[in-house]
Amino acid sequence: MAGNAPVLWAAIAFVGGIAVPLLASINAAYGQAIGNVWWASLTLCAVAFVTILMVSLLAGSPLPQLSDFGEARWWHVFAGCFFAVYVTAITYVAPKIGVGNAIIFVVVAQIFTAVLIDHFGLFGAAIQTMSWQRALGIVFLIAGVALARSVSSPPAPGAG
Repeated sequence: MAGNAPVLWAAIAFVGGIAVPLLASINAAYGQAIGNVWWASLTLCAVAFVTILMVSLLAGSPLPQLSDFGEARWWHVFAGCFFAVYVTAITYVAPKIGVGNAIIFVVVAQIFTAVLIDHFGLFGAAIQTMSWQRALGIVFLIAGVALARSVSSPPAPGAG
């Protein structure tokens, strides 16, 4: 099993990647349907909370002890703020510029931010210093993302 771990990790990340545009398009449509980005985002977070809680309970994941929370840094809990920023931003922007374009901008921002986090080992990340090969690969990734950006078309009915 240990030899297959990287394949499993890649598969899990791939499934997570599939979830992002699905989340974006469905929640954007929901926000349009109810006419409120904030409540659509809040609903998504509530459903996510219940889903994770149910899966945790069904998987038999033990509850952390109160003392376990003392091991965390004060800033660890702010990751939820970034989730809220993403969910609300994508719910607002996707109907205006299209899910594909919105995700493309998200991917470029993710690449840039991830490289900085890796290079400096921020938040306890494994350090992966910038080399010319890595920089060139990132330039190619961003160029590919830019090339894939779809051309604007008239907004869908009700997307204005």
